[in-house]
Amino acid sequence: MVLDLAWLVADFVWPLFCESGFLSGCVFFAFCSFMYWRRVTAQFNHGCANPAQVVSLAPPLIAVNTNLSKGMLDTNIIKIAPQPIAKFSTGMPSIGQKVPTVALYEDRFPESEHWSSFDPKPVNLVTGKEATINQVLSTFTNDDWKELTDGLAQLQKPYTPGHYRVYEPSEFEPRPRPSLDQIKQIVMSNLAETDRVYLFQAITQEMLAAISQFMPQEAVNCVWGIVSESGEPCSHAFVFSDMGVFYNFKDSGAGRFGYDEVVGGLSSDSGFELMLRGRTYGRRIQFAKSNFLSRPLGKLDTIFDAISGRESQALEANTQALATTSAQSLQPSHLFALHSSQPDLWSPC
Repeated sequence: MVLDLAWLVADFVWPLFCESGFLSGCVFFAFCSFMYWRRVTAQFNHGCANPAQVVSLAPPLIAVNTNLSKGMLDTNIIKIAPQPIAKFSTGMPSIGQKVPTVALYEDRFPESEHWSSFDPKPVNLVTGKEATINQVLSTFTNDDWKELTDGLAQLQKPYTPGHYRVYEPSEFEPRPRPSLDQIKQIVMSNLAETDRVYLFQAITQEMLAAISQFMPQEAVNCVWGIVSESGEPCSHAFVFSDMGVFYNFKDSGAGRFGYDEVVGGLSSDSGFELMLRGRTYGRRIQFAKSNFLSRPLGKLDTIFDAISGRESQALEANTQALATTSAQSLQPSHLFALHSSQPDLWSPC
C-alpha cells in the first residue's frame, strides 16, 4: 500500500501539479488572498472612518468625503466610488442612504502636499451587526454630513467615478494674486527638480513648432515654460506663456485659460483636475489618467494653488489660527477600529 501511494504521488499527483502549473496557480491564489485579507484587516483595525452616501443604484456608486491634506493646507475632496451595494448586509440601499466607511490612504505623489487617494470600504460589506454599523455612524457629526451634501452640490450629475476637489465659496471670490514674474518663479521652483518637465532652457524649435498647432503665433512668441510628462508637447502639455496657460491632451482636448481664472487643482489617482472661475461652482476641467504616460505630476496642484493665491491665503489663515489657539494634541477626528480598542492615532483623516 505504501508503494502504491508513493507511486501515485511520484508518477501521477506530482506531475499533475508541476507540469500543469496547477500547484503554482494555487500557491499564487493563496498568496493573493492572504495579502488582500491582510490589507482588509489592517484597514478596519487602523483605518479612518469617513461619511458616505449612496448616489446611484445603476451604476452602483457611493460618494465619500475626506481631507487628503498631509499638513497645513486643507485638500477636501469627494470620491465617487463604485461599490457592490447590492451585497450590503443591511439590504439594498436607497438613493441618499447614509453609509459608514473605513479607509486607508495612499501616497503615490511624495512631492505633493496631500495624499494621492484613499480607499473607502463600506462597513455594511464586512459586518451584519447593526450595532457596529450604527456605532460607526454615530462618530459623524451633522457638520460632517453637511460637508458631504455641500460638496455634492458642486458636482455635475450624473455622477461619474473619480476624485473631485471641494472648495469653499470664498475661494471663488477675487483675491490678491501673484504677478507674472512671481508666477514664473512659482513654476520654475516647483518643477526644477523633476526630469519630467521641460522649462525655458530646454524648449527647442521643434517644440515651438509642435505647440503652434494649438496656439496662436503671438502666444507662441511669448512662451516661457512647457510642462510635459511625456516630452511630447504637441499631445501632452501645459504651455505657460505671458498670455496665459494653453493645454493640449489627447483625451481632454485643447484649450486656454488666464492666470486670473485659476481657483485650484488636484492631482490624484484619477488624473488631474483644474478648477476655473465660472458658473455657480466654477468650471472643472478633467485631465483623465489616460492622458499621462505614468501619472500626473504631483506638483501641478501646488503650482495652480499658488497661482490662484489660495496657498498664501490659507497659510496666513492657518498661521493666525495657530497663534490664537493654545497648544493642543492634534488628533484625527474619526478614527475607528472594528477589531481593535487601540487604533493607530496617526492614521490620516
